Amino acid sequence: MSYEDKTTTTLDGRKATPEAQLELRRRCIVYFRDGVKRAEIARRLGLSRQWVTKIIKIYQTEGFDSAVAGKKRGLNEAAASEKRRLSREEEKKVANWIGDKNPAQLKFDFALWTAKAVRQLIYREFGRQLDLSTVRRYLRSWGMTPQRPKKKAIQQDDAAVQRWLETDYPAIAERAKKEKATIFWEDETAVQQDTNWIRGYAPRGKTPTILHDRRACYGAPVMISAVNNQGLSAFAFQRSAVRRYSFIRFLHRLIKDYGGKGRKLFVICDNCRIHHAKLVATWCEAHKEEIELFFLPSYSPELNPDEFLNRQLKTSLRVKGRRITKKRSSTQRRSPPPSKVRRPLFAPVLRMRVPSMHRRPDPKRHTAPSVNYLIN
Repeated sequence: MSYEDKTTTTLDGRKATPEAQLELRRRCIVYFRDGVKRAEIARRLGLSRQWVTKIIKIYQTEGFDSAVAGKKRGLNEAAASEKRRLSREEEKKVANWIGDKNPAQLKFDFALWTAKAVRQLIYREFGRQLDLSTVRRYLRSWGMTPQRPKKKAIQQDDAAVQRWLETDYPAIAERAKKEKATIFWEDETAVQQDTNWIRGYAPRGKTPTILHDRRACYGAPVMISAVNNQGLSAFAFQRSAVRRYSFIRFLHRLIKDYGGKGRKLFVICDNCRIHHAKLVATWCEAHKEEIELFFLPSYSPELNPDEFLNRQLKTSLRVKGRRITKKRSSTQRRSPPPSKVRRPLFAPVLRMRVPSMHRRPDPKRHTAPSVNYLIN
């Protein structure tokens, strides 16, 4: 900022960092020692004259060090402690309980720590009834935020997951690079046709019952899809569950669109029964020069980037409410928005083991759109 500029605007020093505030106070005192007038000091620093006067007054009464150090804003420690509903020791205990234990371990019926659960914990342990707004302020001051929990299957083998991340997938990626193969991540998903939660009127004490077949609540559309490490996707819709023949048909079309010219496809999928079927194994053996299957650790969907595409489908159906048409042309090519195409790149495997994949795809190299099929 030029000192000759007479039209400088006043800044809000409260928004500056503590280091910047300390430097402003130091410069103010240095200018005052050099005989610069207060109005000129305010103009040079871009602050108000009242602030300059306050700093100079502290300097004249308490000295240079005190004026530069400044005073902490707000209540002092003693006054703040009087206004607190919980002492520092009690706050530390509650924060440790929340961070180290779940509600069930402390004999609560809650699945997660909510503001109501924390309020009940404080009341049971210390006999103090706090408002929910006060509990939320405490939680924020402890560095805690409301978060959607991650789901993990109890059947998951942590050692197998660690081995996949550190050994198996890097070997697949290295081999794909050597053989100039393309890695695809494949998965299937279905859309539930009925609601998980519903409520209707009935006579008091006579709860209505809805009869349904759990095996039939997942109907059309059923999607089988695959994404590669650059975010290109191929997906197919069908009206029935994915069987061995439909899985083989999808792999065949995947080869047709992305294989050829000596390029082999490495398809990574989960341990669904159809993926290990003898018919699928026989077909893959007959096409071993074109395609090869690899399998993720059991019960580890978080390792598959294709799960993001599944979630995108279900979120779109829930939010937009669009109906899936019964008939469509045999083959349609579409280009999803780039932000949605690149989203699968944030799966744990790609994020941890292949940092080069985070580079923005070159539009001159990755212009192939996604492929959408309709399988009857």
